[in-house]
Amino acid sequence: MENPRRLYYLDDDTDDLHFFREAAESLGHHVEIFVNGTMMLKSLKKETLPDIIFLDIRMPVFDGEQILDILKKDAQCKHISVVLISGAFAKSSVAHYLEAGASYVMKKASNLEDLNASLVYVLGLIGGVLGRILSRNFKLFLKFNANCRKSGILIRNSIVALPCRRIKKL
Repeated sequence: MENPRRLYYLDDDTDDLHFFREAAESLGHHVEIFVNGTMMLKSLKKETLPDIIFLDIRMPVFDGEQILDILKKDAQCKHISVVLISGAFAKSSVAHYLEAGASYVMKKASNLEDLNASLVYVLGLIGGVLGRILSRNFKLFLKFNANCRKSGILIRNSIVALPCRRIKKL
């Protein structure tokens, strides 16, 4: 692995936590898993900060959106890329999550192969120049998206939301 990342994953479902850890570690990344937001937030104060935080959207006590809000208001953590994950989310809510500070919105995968593919894509995007620019400037993304459509490029979001799953000519 050229660029191993330090990842945090917060989810109330322990099966999903271990599934994610297996996939990310098989790609060479270091993963810390958490079953509740309080534990993760405490860890952020004590340990080396992660490169990317993955948050389940639907959880009891603190949901992913509430944790995202806390992270983006914290001077120490606001620069960390955050990926929201859910088994189901309304496509109309994606813009809201991105405006709130999420770098990406990702659908939970049902098998290891799909999760590996999604992680490779998301980590590559967030690590890339385009991902860094777009994750910090949603208005730029909207302009980029509009310009792509004008020039005949289709942006598809079949699995993930920002900025695209695949870019291809119509």
